[in-house]
Amino acid sequence: MLVQLSDLHFGYPGVELFSGVTWQIDPGARVGLVGPNGCGKSTLLRLIAGEETPDGGQISRHRERTIAYLRQSSEGRGEGTLLEALLSPFERTLELRRRRTLALSALEERPDDTAALDAYGAAQHEYEMVGGDSLEARVREILRDLGFAEGDLNRSLASFSGGELGRIELARVLVRDPDLLLLDEPTNHLDIEATENLERRLKETRSAVVLVSHDRAFLNALCDEIVEVAGGDLVRYRGNFDAYRAARQQRMEKILAEIEKQEGEVARLQEYISKNSAGLRARQAKSRKKVLGKIEKLEIPDNPWARSEGMRITFAEAEHRGTREMIRADGLTLRHGDAPPLAEALDLVVERGDRLGIVGPNGCGKTTLLKALVGAEPAQGGKVTVGSQVSMGWFDQQRGDLHDDLDLTEEIRTVRADLSPEQVRTILGRLRFGDEEVFRPVSSLSGGERSRLALGKLGMTPRNLLALDEPTNHLDIPAREALEDGIAAFGGTLIVVSHDRYFLDRVVTKILWFGPRGAELHWGNYTELKERLAGRGQTMTTASGGGLSLGGGAAAARLAVARASAPDEERLQEKAARVAGRERERQAKRERERAERRFAELEESITSLEARLAELDAELAASTDDWERLGRLTSERGATESDLSRTLAEWEALGVSLEDDPPT
Repeated sequence: MLVQLSDLHFGYPGVELFSGVTWQIDPGARVGLVGPNGCGKSTLLRLIAGEETPDGGQISRHRERTIAYLRQSSEGRGEGTLLEALLSPFERTLELRRRRTLALSALEERPDDTAALDAYGAAQHEYEMVGGDSLEARVREILRDLGFAEGDLNRSLASFSGGELGRIELARVLVRDPDLLLLDEPTNHLDIEATENLERRLKETRSAVVLVSHDRAFLNALCDEIVEVAGGDLVRYRGNFDAYRAARQQRMEKILAEIEKQEGEVARLQEYISKNSAGLRARQAKSRKKVLGKIEKLEIPDNPWARSEGMRITFAEAEHRGTREMIRADGLTLRHGDAPPLAEALDLVVERGDRLGIVGPNGCGKTTLLKALVGAEPAQGGKVTVGSQVSMGWFDQQRGDLHDDLDLTEEIRTVRADLSPEQVRTILGRLRFGDEEVFRPVSSLSGGERSRLALGKLGMTPRNLLALDEPTNHLDIPAREALEDGIAAFGGTLIVVSHDRYFLDRVVTKILWFGPRGAELHWGNYTELKERLAGRGQTMTTASGGGLSLGGGAAAARLAVARASAPDEERLQEKAARVAGRERERQAKRERERAERRFAELEESITSLEARLAELDAELAASTDDWERLGRLTSERGATESDLSRTLAEWEALGVSLEDDPPT
């Protein structure tokens, strides 16, 4: 046992987050905490780490085991260099390193001084004895995995950006090699390469891991248990995120079926009691009343996702789908300021109906390319041509089109001033802003709330091309899934920059990958690209050609850009995909015909079962003294009612499905 929670209670004024929680974290655990924003996931980590004190109950921590905690945001810069910051938890090692550095300086000043040589030798030996060299090697490896270069080790902390400081804090936590790692959104500020390096490191670590993340691919790759924060309690599920979602659905369906069955039984008993409270069967009615009084009513469990799952992000479509070539780029050169080019001689055609994802390490030029394609910023060379009938929607990850001086209703009216208050409320409600929240100032919104609002605004104007820069940043899982559903329903063209692998797998059909040989265009989604590279003996983590550069330092790798044309093999794959699509349409037609036949069969069964129930009710009413017959009839009635309930449920679900999926 590393940590044990016993009857834990905690809340803030007017909000109870945890009530009677009991949980134990054991060595080797790989746990993901899930639930919508605000349910208490980060608070739970702070409680376990000892940064919050419970209102009631107890948290027991193993005295001889260490805990390291990564906060969701770290704004403190600290002093010294990057290397010193990562060695700071190891005070003895850091002190010996300083002593060795002083001894080396003295030796460099007096190279022939025997005393200086002996002092340096002693300092070096002592440093080696405490494992200083191996610790430094581990620090370098962790920093390299997280996207830092060797030259960054001696940089002052004051010179790093906020996102870089977040990665430094993650490195500081990993270097400690604790018994328990508590990680709150560890993939924030990481590109795909660094995220996959972190996955590998956490799989190999001896530490137990409890993490909060909205990165579903990360949860799938790492976790063997998911804990849902729900209704003041914790609900545990074995497996990764996908397994959790399937198991949770099955659990909810089972509970609802049991509740429905109980309600039917209660209604039947109440009806019998009401009809027979006096007369010949009053005694039986009294007996059933006792049975009714002993039934413990089942309750629908708290659903932490209920409000979130009602969210909808939609994108209005322009009447015209656009020209065949929506955007054409010829010979683009991309750079930041006077730095060496990020890309040169880049040719790219975005055709009508493309779903293009742009991926690569931080600083390689993804956002710069997207801004050049949409005209948000000019390229430093080459030409971009936008089709004459293209109506473009642009989502900037900085969400610069929001107005901090307005409230949410006023912000929506900047797009459609003609909307009624009720229509504005409906739009905001679909974005998870309800009741009095609609009058909040935009300036008060969190990062995730700003993203939801900006995406909602974007979807109100008809477009035939969406260009999205990191649209899932700050969104929780339900909001990401609402965005994915909205993109799937959008019939236009898509260009998106994203580090979210799960999102990319769901929404794109082409990948422009900034790899070691330049920009390469591949058919398929992110997982298919990884599989194709694996067939070549490559991995996505070779993108920088061996030396990961920090932040904007990707200019160190001068990209000779490959022409963006699909090879013959991929053209064949595209043709095969079209054939498979036609086959899916034929299969869908056959399945609908089967569903319609089944729907008719169910209607006949319902009529038959309802008729049999009426017959049984009549026979029960006539069987006042024959207890054996009464028992048989009651048993048959219960079975018939259950059959009817199941048949009705299938009939209703099938009817909804047929309405939602009209014949083609």
